[in-house]
Amino acid sequence: MEDGTDIVTLMLCMLKAISRDDLTELYRIVMNRYGMDGPEDELEKVFWKYLKNMFEEPLSTDPIWSELGQQRIISWRYYESCRVHCLNLESMDIYMLIERTYPLSAEMCKAMLDKKLQGGKPDENCYKMLKRWKSKL
Repeated sequence: MEDGTDIVTLMLCMLKAISRDDLTELYRIVMNRYGMDGPEDELEKVFWKYLKNMFEEPLSTDPIWSELGQQRIISWRYYESCRVHCLNLESMDIYMLIERTYPLSAEMCKAMLDKKLQGGKPDENCYKMLKRWKSKL
């Protein structure tokens, strides 16, 4: 892989085909291998961070969440097989498990709802998530 866009492409292809159980197992394997510090290789570190952001308790102080408000949404996708949302922004991608609550600002929630969900059929969990987000507005 030559740049960060390759890891994004790999991640998106994986999310189309992987189940939640497989994704959870992948997270466990990656964290056992690299621990909390992560790998040294830059591309591996990007993948590690995607998984870490999905599965670990999000901290509102983490720069990734504060940078969201300054980003324009390119697309918002839902991958039903693994129940993951992908928020594609101008300079980063965010992957979120559907049943978790992330520190999204009211402005970002509104922008996501305005952008409309692409791909996959929203399930009951997706509607619950949208209802939680709407209550922030």
